[in-house]
Amino acid sequence: MSKERQKVISSGQLRKISDKLDFAQKIYFVGRDDEKAILDSLIYDPNPAYLLLNIHGPGGVGKTSLLKEFLSSIKEEGIAVSFLDSRNIDPSPKDFLESLAKSLELDTLTVLDKLSSLQTKLVIIIDTYELLKPLDTWLREVLFPQLSQNTTIILAGREPLSAAWKSDHAWSKLIKEINLRNLSPKESCLFLEKRGVLKQEYSKVISLTHGHPLALSLIVDVFKDSQEIDFQYSDNPNIVRTLLNRFLDQSPDLLHRKALEVAALLRYCTEALLIEILDLDDAHHIFDWLRKLSFIESDKSGLFLHDLVREIIDADLKWRNPDYYAEIHKRARAYYTKRLLNTRGSSQRRVLIDNIYLHRHNPVVKPFYSWENLANVFSERATEADHDAVLEMIKVNEGPEAFEQAKSWIELQPEGLRVYRDINNKITGMMLTLELTKADEAFIERAPATKSVFDFSKRFAPAREAEEIIFFRFWMATEGYQRFSPTQGLIFLDMLEEYLIRPKLAWSFLACVDSDFWSPIFQYADINRIKEADFIIDKKKYDVFAHDWRVRPISAWLELLGDRELQTDLKTEDLVDNLLLDAVVLSEPEFKDAVKEVLRNMSKLAKLKKNPLLKSRLVLDISKNPNPEDLVQLIKTTAKLLNENQKDSKYYRAILHTYIEPVGSQEIAAEVLNLAFSTYRRHLARGINRISEILWQYELYGKP
Repeated sequence: MSKERQKVISSGQLRKISDKLDFAQKIYFVGRDDEKAILDSLIYDPNPAYLLLNIHGPGGVGKTSLLKEFLSSIKEEGIAVSFLDSRNIDPSPKDFLESLAKSLELDTLTVLDKLSSLQTKLVIIIDTYELLKPLDTWLREVLFPQLSQNTTIILAGREPLSAAWKSDHAWSKLIKEINLRNLSPKESCLFLEKRGVLKQEYSKVISLTHGHPLALSLIVDVFKDSQEIDFQYSDNPNIVRTLLNRFLDQSPDLLHRKALEVAALLRYCTEALLIEILDLDDAHHIFDWLRKLSFIESDKSGLFLHDLVREIIDADLKWRNPDYYAEIHKRARAYYTKRLLNTRGSSQRRVLIDNIYLHRHNPVVKPFYSWENLANVFSERATEADHDAVLEMIKVNEGPEAFEQAKSWIELQPEGLRVYRDINNKITGMMLTLELTKADEAFIERAPATKSVFDFSKRFAPAREAEEIIFFRFWMATEGYQRFSPTQGLIFLDMLEEYLIRPKLAWSFLACVDSDFWSPIFQYADINRIKEADFIIDKKKYDVFAHDWRVRPISAWLELLGDRELQTDLKTEDLVDNLLLDAVVLSEPEFKDAVKEVLRNMSKLAKLKKNPLLKSRLVLDISKNPNPEDLVQLIKTTAKLLNENQKDSKYYRAILHTYIEPVGSQEIAAEVLNLAFSTYRRHLARGINRISEILWQYELYGKP
């Protein structure tokens, strides 16, 4: 800006913390005169040659610092400005407009009308623009053209704008592109001077860093208490990695170093997380230290490290101290689990994404999630206007019979239908969640799919009163059907939310056509293959996966996923849950008959080798390789429970003297108990029935 317009704010004039931050930004910012001159021309020229400024460059080159300098200068001139960090915006038109309106203190419903008729200057700055790729077309073709011509747009990211901007004849003439490079030697010297580095060290530092802003900042952080920069670059080509390791070695103390390592492993770092993971009473001073580091930024969700710094610290800690690396993950999971179970809506969604982020390096998970593109689409409850498009998608991909079944369920449970949309509001996918326990059984029996899974649940572990069974019967993308895509990634995120928001969930079922492809990720998530429930519709076979949420409830399930999180050598066979896959599916009468067989042969173990209880879920949960001795011990332990209840103790004595410590024939047992034979037989039958009832409850809902 011209010298007449430059305003130097004295520290005495500062009234807010934000003022002080802006002041510090201006004091320490150096160089970029050419870039600032371009901004001047865009803002102050009544007929600027360009309406959009695109700044791009590699990580650590200073894009965000330059944008903040722009922001500070624009504010000083009293010009309206909106600063948007794409990391805080879901890439949907709705969320973008809400963020834009909030930044300008306008109403979301009227923001477009106001901005299209604006008579004064407005600057819109968008950082990390690469995260808004899903909105690129919408911004270029829909939103930006509606803005007043008094608007200047600044987009900054790692990559140049897409080819679509340059091939658009109108836009291409209105865009000024800046490929941001390292600081010049003169600018680097000024950078070091403002940070108190001795002049005789300048040439050494510049030769080491070549003016890379992040590397310069690390130099200052590493040597801020030293008179001399004692550093040998040698042949190591990664100056940032080398400097970062040096910085870690010189942290104020072990606690500060651990805090930085914690921050590197998490998507966002907060004081609450530091307290939980580092077992602190208060983390304010540590958090404040982190916030001041040159390679750490902050937004409304917390602190986050520069991507390059995060990658280096993460990899180094995992290699150097894998036990502590695992401990950080374990404590973070504990915090997220607690939050997941106590939040709802958008807050729960953010915590869920933070939790999934911990799994980003697992080789089973990595191929199925694109961390940058997970939000490339957005989801919402379907409206009646969406039904025809959804049903047509099902008809094309699954056939006319599936179409009719889906139509019936949408009419019955329209609230179970979700649609996924792109930036143009076009449907990219759908998911229909069937709530079987809320439907009439006769209605369920009409279709092979729902009949198959519902019959399986009744036979294996029926839902109790008020419990729910859900079935992800229909889920697909418009392109690729059930192959992986950003839409599928969001579909699975919505499935996870369904598990979390249903405290009475008994079973969840999922059907797909390609179990070989999906088995690794489903089994990783403890969603196991259930061949008995497979079905055929329109000559197409569907493979069924399921999870019993009473056997492994949500908290235990999250713990299991946490245990798998860092197992980078996992194989598909390691993920198989024998509890379900090896279990024999016994009906209640079959189960009770098997209990009676164990009682009658407690001293004849050879006869129990083929007892079906050995393959029951109950026994497999006790031992992965059960034997007849395990069955006998289970019966003895359960029988003792009867003796703890005054009402049932007489039944226990009948069981004790007949099966556990037999005294001879049943007639002799009746004499020992001083009971009439008919009374003894009644006590024995009731004892057998009580033991069977207790064990059946264990089979259904797990042993307490």
